[in-house]
Amino acid sequence: MFFLWYFYAKAVKTSPGNLDESSPDLGKWRKLYDETLDAYADENFKKDEQPFVSIFLSLSWHDVIVLTCRKIFILQIHLYKRRLIILIFLLLFFFSQQLCHTCHIARPHRSKHCRVSRKCVLLFDHFCPFIDNTVGLHNYRYFYMFLLTLVLADISFAVTLVTYTSRYKSAHGSIPWLVLCLGIEMCIIGLAVAGLLLYHTQLSCINLSTNEHMNIRRYKYLYPMINNKRQYRNPWDKGYFNNFIDRMNPSSACYEIREDHEGLIASNPSYNPDSSCCKNGQCENV
Repeated sequence: MFFLWYFYAKAVKTSPGNLDESSPDLGKWRKLYDETLDAYADENFKKDEQPFVSIFLSLSWHDVIVLTCRKIFILQIHLYKRRLIILIFLLLFFFSQQLCHTCHIARPHRSKHCRVSRKCVLLFDHFCPFIDNTVGLHNYRYFYMFLLTLVLADISFAVTLVTYTSRYKSAHGSIPWLVLCLGIEMCIIGLAVAGLLLYHTQLSCINLSTNEHMNIRRYKYLYPMINNKRQYRNPWDKGYFNNFIDRMNPSSACYEIREDHEGLIASNPSYNPDSSCCKNGQCENV
């Protein structure tokens, strides 16, 4: 019981990996956010020779709206009427998960904006009402261990219930029906928790989050183009055992694919997240 309550407390109190003021990498992701919007506007809107459709293939409808609002007054509207009509059409079809216009950051892979906590969370899994906290990169292991200890406690309870019922019947010649019914109800709840534990064990072994598993085809990094066809490929898959170890030992390697951002960071040599201008994740040059 001690371990049960210990892991419960850790799951509740541990930050899941919020990309807020406490995040050391906040400055980097905000810098990428601003540079991404500026790059789309400066490089794509101002080049008449570049096909307009290709500009927005990687943008979400949120990205396009923000980008348009930022640049609309410096454009010659009469030259872009046709293109804006195409833009409205594309809003219905193209979605991306790269930018969060609520937190004003470029979201790293596997992160998502939690609608309950209203923060972007690294390696977002789900929001759990039982612990009243988002389950993410840093508290997933505590959530998993809480489920494991809860199942073990329920097994212990079931054994105790059977032993008590047997001894009570031997001593009194009857069955304690109230205790037995309440005990069976607890065991049924325990079966549901055991199913949840099994589900998360499977997810850990294949290195996927609940969010990714439920929306797997929405994420292009899990379904890249291979031989002109989208095929499933998990860039973080290291085998069942190593996948499980990764989920229980969180680090930036669990969500980063560095080559995706190196080009954008390299385009601004003055930017260094470890420099003196970027303290506590706050870049003074942003």
